[in-house]
Amino acid sequence: MSYFESGYVVVNCGDVAADIQRINGLLATILSLDVGEPNFFDRVNGEFTKLFQDKEEYLGFLKAFTNSPIVQAISSRAELLEHVKKCGVENPTLVTPPILHVVGNNLIINEAKVFTPAHQDVVSTKGSVGQVVVWIPLHNVDEDNFGICAIPGSHKLGLLETDPSEFGHTVKPMLIDGMKSEYLTLKQGESVIFSQYLVHQTHKIGKFRMALSFRFNDISDEAWRKRKYFIPFERISVGKEFEDLRDQPPKIVKEYFDR
Repeated sequence: MSYFESGYVVVNCGDVAADIQRINGLLATILSLDVGEPNFFDRVNGEFTKLFQDKEEYLGFLKAFTNSPIVQAISSRAELLEHVKKCGVENPTLVTPPILHVVGNNLIINEAKVFTPAHQDVVSTKGSVGQVVVWIPLHNVDEDNFGICAIPGSHKLGLLETDPSEFGHTVKPMLIDGMKSEYLTLKQGESVIFSQYLVHQTHKIGKFRMALSFRFNDISDEAWRKRKYFIPFERISVGKEFEDLRDQPPKIVKEYFDR
């Protein structure tokens, strides 16, 4: 299925794959590890567990690492941006800084925020209609790596009603009842691009996972302009002041994705 049919697509960009190798090399240097050893990420998990004893230092490290020029460079890779454009984001602009997602059994501060329930990002991000997330693991992701479970085609349903949850919000179960979820298995170097309307959640089974995410809006999109170019996680407390398409998702979303 194409991106517009399923709401997500897995891509492999040579430049991004090379960046991931450099990022893992930087991680190895900082943690005094050998990036070539077969159990490299088991060792990373162990080092992070030690660092986690001081949660403030641990979180500070993750943020500092994400600010590395090597990480930042991924968002400007021409091949990746071409894939983003093929997903309908004609004039992509990075909405937030890159985010480093680390999940490990001994590295959980708030379980409700880590193991997300079935949700749509649009509820909190309020971006352009075609906003996409590019999610890039630093290693192979199988069912032991807390990957993403997604419901293909759910993006075409528009903005769905939610119930409150510890995470913040979750799609009302009756609205996705009977819809099949797929686990996204990825190889190192692969990326998944998915719509902010895609219903997805975090797989709760695993040992350790590291991934980066980049969020792109279309700066020429009329819906985002009406939202005053809303930036999520900065102005989220006043987000209700901005148009969220709640009264018109079927029309706008159907027109966008039926192409």
